[in-house]
Amino acid sequence: MNRVGSNIYVSTAIYWQMPSPQAFSEQVAWTLAKGRWALIRIPHDSVPGITSALEMALSHVHYDNEKLARLHIDDGMNVPMEVGTVFERKHMHAIDLAKQSNGVSSVILEYSGDSASRNCRQYLVDFEAACRSTNNITNGTRLLVLSRQPLHDLRTPKASSVQDIVFSGALSYREMRAYVYMRTDRIGPGTIPLVPALIAEFAGYDPLLAEQLMALPLEALLNLPHPLDALLALDTHRWRAGQWSAGAVAEIDGRTYRHALYDQYLATHPGPEQDTAITALKRRYWQACIQAVMPWLELRRPLVMSILKPSVQRFLQSTGEKLYNRSDRPDYEIDIEDLEYNRIVGLVYKQNLRIAADAEAQLAFKVCCLAKKLRDSLAHIRCPGPRDLVDLAEAMDYLVPEVA
Repeated sequence: MNRVGSNIYVSTAIYWQMPSPQAFSEQVAWTLAKGRWALIRIPHDSVPGITSALEMALSHVHYDNEKLARLHIDDGMNVPMEVGTVFERKHMHAIDLAKQSNGVSSVILEYSGDSASRNCRQYLVDFEAACRSTNNITNGTRLLVLSRQPLHDLRTPKASSVQDIVFSGALSYREMRAYVYMRTDRIGPGTIPLVPALIAEFAGYDPLLAEQLMALPLEALLNLPHPLDALLALDTHRWRAGQWSAGAVAEIDGRTYRHALYDQYLATHPGPEQDTAITALKRRYWQACIQAVMPWLELRRPLVMSILKPSVQRFLQSTGEKLYNRSDRPDYEIDIEDLEYNRIVGLVYKQNLRIAADAEAQLAFKVCCLAKKLRDSLAHIRCPGPRDLVDLAEAMDYLVPEVA
C-alpha cells in the first residue's frame, strides 16, 4: 500500500496489476533485456510504487534484486562518488560502470533538483556512449535513471528512443472502474450503485484521487464537484498551470484528458476555459448517473408496473383505450408491464388515469413521478439534484425492497 494522506492509501498491489501499469513494467523489462540503460520519465508524484515496479521489471529479466542499488541524488552531490560507494570505490565514472559486470547487477538513480537532474542525465549519456564504444550493450551492470518531472516544467515529455520511457501513471477508463470496484463495496443512495460510479468518473485516471473520494461520506459524493474544493486547497499551486508534471493532464490512447482537480481549479477561477471546465465536471456526474441509475430504474420498472396494473386495466376497460408503443405506430400494441414511468404520469395528468387509493399504488405512482423527473434531466444532459436521487431511492426501496 502506498500512503497519500492521513489514513488514505493507494493499493499498489491492485494498481500494478492493471493493464497500463503492467504494460509499462513489461516495457521496462523488455528494454533492459535488450540493453543496459534506460531513462524513466514520470510526473512529479503521480505514480504510486514506482520503485518497487522497477525492481520487479529487473527481476523479470533475471537481475537479482539483492544485487540492486538505489541512490537518491540531490543538488550538490557528485554522481560518480555516490555510485562509487556502491562498489566500495572512491569514484565510479560512467565509463568504469560500463565495464562493470560483477557484484551489483543494477543501479537506479533518482534525483531531486535541477543540477542533480543535469548530472544524472549526463552520467546516463556517458554510460550509454561507453557501452556502445566497447560494443558491450547487453552484458554487465544495468543503469536506470528515474526522472520525476519538476513541477515548474510546463512541457509534456515525448520519448526520443527505445531507452527513453515516458509513463504518466494514468489508468484508463475501464481500469479505473475496475480499481474502484475492487477497492470499495459502497453503494448509495439506498440501493442505487451510484457511489462507485461517481468515484470512478471524478477520479478519472488518478488512483490517488479515487482513494480520497472513497473516504468521503455519501452526502459529499452526491454534492460533487463541490467537495473537490477542499482537496484542491491542499495544493492549489499544483493545478494552476495544467502541466503534465503535476498530473493535471494525461494522454491515454492518443487522447489528452484533464484531471478533475484541474477542471475544478479552472471552473472556480475566471478565465477562457471556465465554462468548458464547468461543463466537463457536470458531464462526469451525468455520466455516472447514466451508468448507475438508469439500469437500476429499468430493473425495477416491471415490478412497479405490476403494482399499477389493476389501475391501468380499469382505465382501459372503462375507456376502450389501447396501449401503443408510439403514437405513430398504432399497430404496435404493448403490455402494461412494458409501460415507462413517464407514460404513467402522462396517463394520469393527460388522460385521467385514476390510481388506486391504496398506499402501495400511490407510492408506485410517486415513484413514477420521481423517476420521470430524474430521467427527463438525464435525457437533456442535466445532472439530477442530490435530493431527487435520495427521494427516489427511499421511495423505490420501500416499494420494492428486494430485486433479484
